[in-house]
Amino acid sequence: MAVGVAWAEGARGNRFAIDELGALAGVGFRGLGSVSRGKNVEVVDRDVAVVAEAALAVRDAEGLQLETEAWTQQALIVRRLERRVFEHPHPAMVAFEQSTPTVPRRAISATVIAGALLRHLGASAAATRAGAHAALVMGLGGLQHRGGYGLVEARRRGLQWVLADPWGRSGVEPHRLRVASLLLTTADSTTDAGGHPILDVTTLAYEVERRRCPEHLPFDLSNADLWAAVATRAGIDFKLRSLRALISCFGAVPAGAWVRLEDGRTALVLGPDANGAPLLLLEGTPTPWTGVLTLLSAAEVR
Repeated sequence: MAVGVAWAEGARGNRFAIDELGALAGVGFRGLGSVSRGKNVEVVDRDVAVVAEAALAVRDAEGLQLETEAWTQQALIVRRLERRVFEHPHPAMVAFEQSTPTVPRRAISATVIAGALLRHLGASAAATRAGAHAALVMGLGGLQHRGGYGLVEARRRGLQWVLADPWGRSGVEPHRLRVASLLLTTADSTTDAGGHPILDVTTLAYEVERRRCPEHLPFDLSNADLWAAVATRAGIDFKLRSLRALISCFGAVPAGAWVRLEDGRTALVLGPDANGAPLLLLEGTPTPWTGVLTLLSAAEVR
């Protein structure tokens, strides 16, 4: 995540950002992430580009304030994420797992989960953007340092972020109407999303991040813990189709999870490979794995 931030800040023109990576002293920006010069443009490794975009989104979310141009900045964050991250979210999920789960970081993670799931389900670009944006503002308004507000209150607070900026003479743009409609649809109900696929996904994404930092535990849960927790509540708190989509998109063994092999070695899951098998970072090398794996909980990793 730190390398992604440094690369992203360098792209913004901050040539001193590399100095923050003390362990990589003497390495220039072109030494990060397989950056090379092509015929007309620079080519950057896709995984590094995804992490950089996610890191910039977290930085932007940290600077958001409800009273000042909140809507415009939110929209820019969602647009940034949909360029690369929604299509290939696994590197971002690994980076999120390795960083401190602040409220802005968890809000961005919820946005990525919602956007990636909606794209995976074949939703239109407009619907994907609206659902991801709804997850973002629910995260910004509803998540707390530990835990967060329930769905009804999170949607109400998210709506405040959507309506914070006044609109001009041309009226409300369609995207803002879509996001507000999603939040208003269930804002006055304590029931689940009522069968609407976009609301189902938005609910799932928010609840995953709300449960990542339990109020009653002194440590944070991993993606593996959260996937298991969601599975136990399928058909109760979450729609079964949302759970199936989550596993289909992110893998039964999610990116960022730590696993133990049969021989006792541990490895980090980078995501599913082209065949759906877990891709492991094993002794520094990405390795597809078809053998038996044991998921490690957050408590075991600690």
